[in-house]
Amino acid sequence: MREELIRQEKLEQLAARFNRKASMRETWLSENQRLVSQDNFGFDLPAVEAAAKKHEAIETDIFAYEERVLAVVAVARELEAENYHDIERINLRKDNVIRLWEYLLELLSSRRLRLEASLQLQQGFQVYKMPKFAKKAELF
Repeated sequence: MREELIRQEKLEQLAARFNRKASMRETWLSENQRLVSQDNFGFDLPAVEAAAKKHEAIETDIFAYEERVLAVVAVARELEAENYHDIERINLRKDNVIRLWEYLLELLSSRRLRLEASLQLQQGFQVYKMPKFAKKAELF
């Protein structure tokens, strides 16, 4: 009986840890979804090139965050393996973290495509802005 009480207390502590981490992940994921939903790339080639570099840094940060998302999933699995009494709620929250993560990756990929299109467009404009003598010099 005593061992079971100790086991239950450890599970409650693990569930509390899960809830803290899940809350932090949900907040971080939501904030980054808002960030990558913005297309403030600029209106000229240097601004779009700077936005591309910034996007690469954002991608690096987001991809590095995957381990933290997987840690939340691992704690949920541990609770499930131990037959935690409130596992339905834990699994719903775990599924929400996974859903937020997958949506963030979709937004990130879409933003990259829009940024690449903007970069190509600005590079095309750059050719048209180039003085005629410079265009002729490029032929040589």
